[in-house]
Amino acid sequence: MKSVSQAGSQSVAMPKPELYTEKQRRSGRNTNTVVAIQQGVLRLLAFIPFCCVLLYFSALTTKNQSYYMSAMMRQDNNISRRTDDIALLSGQDEKRQQQQQQQEKQQQPICRVALENKMDYHYEIIESTILRYPLPWEELGCNITTTAVATSNKPIVVFDVALTKHIGHLKEKEGWEEYFEQYLRGTIRDRADGMVQAQFGDLVDYTNYTWPYAAVIGVSCDSYNYKPWLLDSSSNFCVLHGWEPRWDQSAAVRSCWLNPMHKEYCFFIPSDFPQFPSSSLPTESTTRTSQKKLNVCVSGGNRVYDALAKAAASYVAIKKDSAPSIRIKIFQRPQRPIQQTATIRTFENEGVLDLVQFVHEPRYLDFQKAMSECDILTPLIDPERNFGYFPNATKTLKKLTGSLPQAIGYKIPLLVHADLYPVYKDHLTAPCLTYNDTESFTSAMSEMIAAL
Repeated sequence: MKSVSQAGSQSVAMPKPELYTEKQRRSGRNTNTVVAIQQGVLRLLAFIPFCCVLLYFSALTTKNQSYYMSAMMRQDNNISRRTDDIALLSGQDEKRQQQQQQQEKQQQPICRVALENKMDYHYEIIESTILRYPLPWEELGCNITTTAVATSNKPIVVFDVALTKHIGHLKEKEGWEEYFEQYLRGTIRDRADGMVQAQFGDLVDYTNYTWPYAAVIGVSCDSYNYKPWLLDSSSNFCVLHGWEPRWDQSAAVRSCWLNPMHKEYCFFIPSDFPQFPSSSLPTESTTRTSQKKLNVCVSGGNRVYDALAKAAASYVAIKKDSAPSIRIKIFQRPQRPIQQTATIRTFENEGVLDLVQFVHEPRYLDFQKAMSECDILTPLIDPERNFGYFPNATKTLKKLTGSLPQAIGYKIPLLVHADLYPVYKDHLTAPCLTYNDTESFTSAMSEMIAAL
């Protein structure tokens, strides 16, 4: 090495520049490449977690999007189903409303009818008149269609009842009003004509009707001069209890009788009465069975009791210990003292007065209940003394005897005169035996008791 001399300084040796061979230069380049690769790998490794995180969030986002899209689709489907359900329910509601409206329309009364009873009696025929009196519905303007009649939902006609304002000495009005209010009012029953149903309406005042009635039926027409009223309007109708020869044919216009003797015109039998279930009968029904005592009943006034008294005495005389005992119940309105005395004497003369019980029940339900407990019923009439109730007498009203409808309605066995049997035989609902005189009456009553 060369030395450099500097003034005032010591000479210093300078290093020679190093010279690299080709191999050394190639080795250096390789080293740089490795370093670069290592740095690239390190960068890549550093980037991998970031990519993983990015991929995770990307997948999560996709999943959420899929979930939200699925939820939205489900929501859309639910909305669609709810819409369909709402539409279906709306359709069902609409159908139900239409059916209800149709049913209400069918249940609306097509017209109203009034019954008038201007007397303080004849209450026992009102219920049957409502259910049985034949009326020309079409002529009265009541819209009755064949289709409606053929279905179970028959048209409804409301029947209101107007009772007398004058209470007689019998005072029977209050008892029937009680029965109507508790058991009939508002009820709906089929009528005998099979065309309409009858709804028992209200008790009204015949001097001040508030409804435009299609028809008015008088149930006591022949108790007063009814013809002017009947002929005054084509919507007025009558119930007649008998017929008098002095009447002309105009009396038969829009009139109906209460027994088959007037079948050439119009008739119905008033056999609809309160029904008493066996469970509600008084304990007397059980007592009758245990004591083997049968009730032989007579209903009506002005009866001659000779035949019944003799028949009772005959039965008691031959009765065996195992045979049932009898009680004779006489149903009638209060008698005059002389009539009561004559009746008592008749049974007393035959020695059977202790079997007799007089029954007067002014309250309608009590009277009908007592009648329903009869085991044998006899009108105790004959064509000689009671000609007005028979069809073949020369002077005849052809009236109904009141005990026959009750025997039919309550299915009570009957003892009737042989001349009366052909009139009612097709309408009876229980066994019936006939008689012609006292002897045959005694035989028939014994036979009937034995049969029971």
